[in-house]
Amino acid sequence: MPSNEIDKKIGQVTRYSDHEGTYSGNFSNIYPKGTPYYSIKNIDPKEIIAIKTHEAEFVKAINKGQYANGQLESKTIWISILGSLIIVLLIIWIMKRKKSVL
Repeated sequence: MPSNEIDKKIGQVTRYSDHEGTYSGNFSNIYPKGTPYYSIKNIDPKEIIAIKTHEAEFVKAINKGQYANGQLESKTIWISILGSLIIVLLIIWIMKRKKSVL
C-alpha cells in the first residue's frame, strides 16, 4: 500500500511465535517482535491497520475478530480459579469435620 496513506504509529508486535498457542496482545506468527503497526488515514484502526514490512513498504491487515485461542485462555483461567476454590473449600470442610469429631 502507498506510504502516503499511512497516518501514525499505533503499536508493534510484542511477541512472535510460529507455534499455535494461547497468546494475547500484539503477537504475530508472521512478523518479528518490534514490527510496527500504523493507522491508515480515514480508516478506523479497529478494522484495518498497516504493518511496516520493509523500509518503505506497508501491507494492510484486516481485523477478522478476536483470536479464538484468546477466548480459550480466558475460560481456562476461570475454570482453574473455580477448581482451586472448590478444593480449598473441600479442605476447610474436611478439617472442620475432623475437629468436631474429636
